[in-house]
Amino acid sequence: MMNCRHDMIYDSHWLTNAYARFGVPYFYYDLVVMAMALYLRTEPLKDRRISSNWHNLIPALKLFWVKRKLMFLHHFALPLMFYPSLLYFRNGLGDFVVGAFYVFELPVPYIQTRHILAKLDCKASPVYISNGLVMLGAMLIGRILMFPYLYYCYAQYRGIPFSQVLGKIPIKCTISCIILGSLQVYWFCIMLRGTVSYFRKVIRQWLGADKGQNAVDNSFGS
Repeated sequence: MMNCRHDMIYDSHWLTNAYARFGVPYFYYDLVVMAMALYLRTEPLKDRRISSNWHNLIPALKLFWVKRKLMFLHHFALPLMFYPSLLYFRNGLGDFVVGAFYVFELPVPYIQTRHILAKLDCKASPVYISNGLVMLGAMLIGRILMFPYLYYCYAQYRGIPFSQVLGKIPIKCTISCIILGSLQVYWFCIMLRGTVSYFRKVIRQWLGADKGQNAVDNSFGS
């Protein structure tokens, strides 16, 4: 984005298409890994084959589809839609906008770190709490506020008021942003709800510990 900020339509950078070529196999690799992890975690040992080959892949993908339909569609369909658009249909225009959507990956390291810390039973640690708050901030900035920022940049580029942007861009772009943005708001609300629930639980535990300590102190005092 920084290399294309002077002209958000015509400025270009080689990394835009290179990252797209890298991202497509990554999406499908991630889908396979998540499906296999869910399969090995949930299926009884007697009903599956643990081996170094791919005999488990098809049943794993079927299970992942049943349990995580939205995540399956996200990882399977998104590359099919966006890869041709990025490399063939936009005629090399709009690298700035493409870079803005690459910022969607900003919260991913914190999401993965959160899962790792949970597996290590570190949910009560300050690192887990700090990582969760940073994850929410990265999600808000990289996947939600990025949409109004793009519209603001386009208003500055065209020299028009922000309120007139919707009437100046193709309706298909607005519809795509609404659909994609709605998904990000949905994910953010899930994360926010989980964070609020977590802090409520922690606060209740702290209050319970304080009451228990006060009861002990009172018993010794009497």
